[in-house]
Parts: sequence; C-alpha cells; structure tokens
Amino acid sequence: MAACGIILSSCKNLIKKCFVYFVKISKSTNNKQQTTNNKQQTTNNKQQTTNNLGQLYNKSDHEEQATISAQKSARLILEIVKKYFMPKSVIDIGCGAGTFLKCWQDMGVKELKGLDLYSGDFERLLVSKDLLDIVDLNNFSAEKYPKYDMAISLEVAEHIQANSSKMFVNNLAKLSDLILFSAAIPFQPGTAHINCRPIQFWVDLFNAAGFDCFDCIRPAAMKNKDIEWWYSQNIMLFAKNQKREMLIAKDLKIDNSPLFFYHSEHVKMLLGKAFD
Repeated sequence: MAACGIILSSCKNLIKKCFVYFVKISKSTNNKQQTTNNKQQTTNNKQQTTNNLGQLYNKSDHEEQATISAQKSARLILEIVKKYFMPKSVIDIGCGAGTFLKCWQDMGVKELKGLDLYSGDFERLLVSKDLLDIVDLNNFSAEKYPKYDMAISLEVAEHIQANSSKMFVNNLAKLSDLILFSAAIPFQPGTAHINCRPIQFWVDLFNAAGFDCFDCIRPAAMKNKDIEWWYSQNIMLFAKNQKREMLIAKDLKIDNSPLFFYHSEHVKMLLGKAFD
C-alpha cells in the first residue's frame, strides 16, 4: 500500500493533466458520438449476435503473450501468490497462449485447465492443446467443470460484453473459492477493450458472490519492474469460505475498498497520447 501511495504522489500532477485532457476530448467528441450512435448500435448488435471473442484477437496477440518477458512477469506474480497458497489444481479462464498455465506447470501443478475462445492455429500455445477447452467466455457453463484449488482470470474481463459481467464473475465463483483476478481499468489501452471498469466494480460483483478482496499482490508487484505494469495496477485475490479463513490466518487483511490508481507507466502512455 505504501508503494501505491508513492506512485499516486509522484504522478499527481500528471494525472491531473491527463484528466483535463480526457475531459476536453469528451466534450469535443459529443457531436461526433451522437452522429455515429446508429452505426455503433449496428456494430454492437452484430457483435452480440456473433458473440465470438476469438474474432477480437489475432496471431500477434498470442505471440505477445508467448514472449519471454510475459512469461517472466507471470512467473514472478505466481511466486508472490505461492507465499500465501500453493494450489494443486488451477483453471485459467481466458488463458490465451497459456502463459500462466505454463508457469504453474513448471512449478509442479499437475491438474490444469484453460478456457478461451482461441482463434487461429495452436503454434503459439505454451501448453498442450489438450488442456484447452474452447468456450464462449460471455456465456459458458461452469457447472461442467470440477472445483479447482484456484481459478485465475487475468486481463480478460475487459473483453467480454458489459451485460455479461455479472455472469462472468458468477461463473468464476463456481470454479473455485480462491480467485486471482485482474481486469483493465478505464483508459487502459489494449486490443478490444470494450468493458474497462474501475476495480471497485469487480469487487462489488465478487462481494455479491460471497467473496472478500485481499489486496496483497499489488504492493509486492509494484516493487518489481519486471512485472508488467497492468498487473501491478489491477491484480487482486478474492476468497471465500475456508480459503478466506486461510488467508486471514496468514495475517492478510480483507480490503473490499481497494485503492484505485493509475500506474506511472500507464500515466506516461496516456500523456503521450494527450500530447501527440
């Protein structure tokens, strides 16, 4: 939490400038937005009809996930998680190229499953394709899967339809009592970010599903520059029942109102766009 405070303090003026910029942009595009509402509605209807997340990705997205830096970042995050709990089984919802599954596998986890609407070939998949189930993340049946020691869904929920957010969280809740979760926040760049939300939005949905939030990963991640900034900014651990009591027994505190902030690297990207 101290590390987050430092980032907030050092970036205060930058964030203020960035906010002013986006207010100006919002005002200047109101008329344009009004004239394109019909076109946007048509696009939304088509997207809702096809309901195919796989069409939003291309080969380069999976190549990026398979990079050495992405794997290093995943491994470092899971090393933090291991301090609190070492699962024997893991399911990754929105697993992409399988970066986190591969890291769990390297750490000795035997029972693994990945869910995604994978597009293209499997040449960039980091784990056996036998571990992957192709599903529609907007609307899949969690009941067909057993309960896992841990479920993870990292930088995925921003890609699903807004009206599927509650269903998505409820499906995660059915898969495990311990969930490692992150999702892009407003103005976070990326491919097909159609559902970027403040962290509190997701915390409230998890609370409604019986989970409490533990903001124990971000402080450690913020100290490591080798961890990609979007994880340091967004990643949370959610737990209920015995898993919640286990984390409390390790002196972790429930925090159902976690700090919302923009990582310094995120701010630099936003300001770069502001002054282009």
